[in-house]
Amino acid sequence: MADFAKQSHPNCLDATLGFEQSVGKPAIEGIGDKYMPKAKIDASQVEDLALIGSTLAEMAMLLNCSEESLDRRFRKNIKRGMVRRMILMRRELLVRAMHGDATALKWFLTDSFSEQMRDFERRQKEFYASLSVEEMVDMVDKIDSLRLALQQQTDKETESPATPQQESDLGSVGVKRPN
Repeated sequence: MADFAKQSHPNCLDATLGFEQSVGKPAIEGIGDKYMPKAKIDASQVEDLALIGSTLAEMAMLLNCSEESLDRRFRKNIKRGMVRRMILMRRELLVRAMHGDATALKWFLTDSFSEQMRDFERRQKEFYASLSVEEMVDMVDKIDSLRLALQQQTDKETESPATPQQESDLGSVGVKRPN
């Protein structure tokens, strides 16, 4: 394949370096050859590339396969690598913030809180979208009954005056004393 690239484009830098992907591959002969055979790709290598922040296009170029194949076959590994990167970055930010780096503290608090809120809101939306109409009606009825019970409880407490507390030998209970 590299010889084909050198013959068809002798001055091309990719051809001299041996990158066949960028200069194209010759058409596959034969009617029955509809698809390319699966390339042997190590899932841990894909995960490590995602960990260091490689894009799908960069991974595909390095591993000599299509972006679609990577996405289809290694989506979980790519996501795991991205998540590991975010965890490592947050951990490093936290360590720096704990050692007095004010900028790291600001970034950690801003990023961490907003990311957690987005995740919480996403999960809430998924939860409510999964409920049927009957389940939602039951949930609203349960919330109303709890709200009424809580309101009755607070009404009772405000209507009945509190019993005066007995004073101890040291004085009234409301007086603050040092420990």
